Amino acid sequence: TAYRRQRQMCIRDRHLASMGMSGSAMLSPLCKTVNVHATSKLVDICVELSIPNVIYTSSYNVAYGGRAIINGDESLPYFPIDQHTDQYSPTKALAEQLVLKANGRRLKNSGYLKTSCIRPAAIYGIDEKRHLPRIVKHMDTGLFQFRIGKAMVDWVDIDNLVSSLFSTVSMYTVFNNLL
Repeated sequence: TAYRRQRQMCIRDRHLASMGMSGSAMLSPLCKTVNVHATSKLVDICVELSIPNVIYTSSYNVAYGGRAIINGDESLPYFPIDQHTDQYSPTKALAEQLVLKANGRRLKNSGYLKTSCIRPAAIYGIDEKRHLPRIVKHMDTGLFQFRIGKAMVDWVDIDNLVSSLFSTVSMYTVFNNLL
C-alpha cells in the first residue's frame, strides 16, 4: 500500500490528532473513538511497520482537576479518570497511558518502540481559530472575566510546541543512531 511505501521514509511518528479539545465537542462520545481507539491503532501500525518512535501530544487536562497546577510537568499524576466532567480529558489520559505502556514493545522487524508524551496547555498562534474567537464571544456576552493578581493561565505558542516536538525528534534521532 502507499502507507507501507511511505514507511521507507518514515523514522518516527508524531500523533497530533484529537477530538474535543474545547467547547461542546469536549462532551462528545466521539472523543473515545478518536483519542483512544485511533491512538491504539496508530501504535499497532507503528509496531507492524517497525516505525520506532511515537511522540504523543497529550494535554495538561490529564492532570488538571480544577486546582492550580504550579510548575507542573509530565510527571504529575493523572486526575482520576472517573472524576473528569467531560469526555476529552479522560480519553486523553487513557490514550497517553496506552502510548507510555507501549514503550519498549518489540517491533515486527527488529528493535523496540520508543514512546513519549508531551502535555501542552491551550495552544495559540497565527491563524488560531479555536480559542481567541471563543474568548471574544464570551467578552461580547459578558461571560469573560479578566483578573490581575494570582491568576495564571499557561498558554503555549504553536512555535514553542513545534520546537518541543522537533527537540524530541532530535533526541530520538540521536538515540536511534546509538543503537
